[in-house]
Amino acid sequence: MKEILTFVLIILAVSAYPVDFEGKIIEVVDGNTVVIETEEKEVVKLWLDEVDAPELVQNYGTEAKAYLVKVALNRKVKVQLKGKDRWGNQFAVITLRGEKCLSTEMLKAGMVWNNGSEEKKQLQEQAMKEGKGLWKESEPTPPWIFRRERTMKEAKSS
Repeated sequence: MKEILTFVLIILAVSAYPVDFEGKIIEVVDGNTVVIETEEKEVVKLWLDEVDAPELVQNYGTEAKAYLVKVALNRKVKVQLKGKDRWGNQFAVITLRGEKCLSTEMLKAGMVWNNGSEEKKQLQEQAMKEGKGLWKESEPTPPWIFRRERTMKEAKSS
C-alpha cells in the first residue's frame, strides 16, 4: 500500500504542469510574451499566464524584457496552454526544463504584476517588500492602466 501511495504522489507531482507541447524560446517580444518553436518546427506566440509586464515604452518595460531574455531565450521549455483573452492572445504556463515556471520567476524578480493565484500574489508582495525590479518605484503604473490612459489620449487627439 505504501508503494502505491508513493507511486501516486510521484505521478501527481510530475503532472503538476500537464504539458501540451515542448519547444524552444526563439524570441522574447516583451516582459511577458515569447515566441516558441515547437519540436514540430511550428512557431507560436504565447503570453505568460497570470502576469502582466510593463509595456516596452513604460518604466521597467525594457528591463522586464531583458530579464526574460536572460532567463529564457534559446532555452527548451514545456508549455501548458491555458486559454485566450478577448483579443485572441494565447496564454500558457511555460516552464523551463528544470520545472521553473517563467511567470513565477518574473514575479520573484519584481518584473511583472500578478493577476492570478493567491500564491503568486505572495510572490509579488515579497518582491515589493524587497524593492526588486519595478518595485523600486513607490507606485509604479500597472500596464493595464498605462494602456487605458494611452488609448484615451489617442482617442482625444483623433
